[in-house]
Amino acid sequence: MQTWEKHETWSQAADFETAADNLIATLARNFHVVSAGDMDAIKAEAKSMDDACDGCHKMFRVPEPPK
Repeated sequence: MQTWEKHETWSQAADFETAADNLIATLARNFHVVSAGDMDAIKAEAKSMDDACDGCHKMFRVPEPPK
C-alpha cells in the first residue's frame, strides 16, 4: 500500500499526536462555525483548517511526485 508518510513519523509519535489533536480540535471548531451558517465566519475559519492540515503534512508527509 502506497503511503506518503515520512519514516520519522512514528519515531516522533508525540509530535504526530499533538498535530492530530490540533486537527481534531480545529475540525470541531469548524463544524460549529459551519453549523451556525455565518459565511464571513466560515471564510475566516477556513484558514485555520488549512493551517491544521499543513502543520501535519509539512512535518510528516513526503511531497507527492508530480503527475
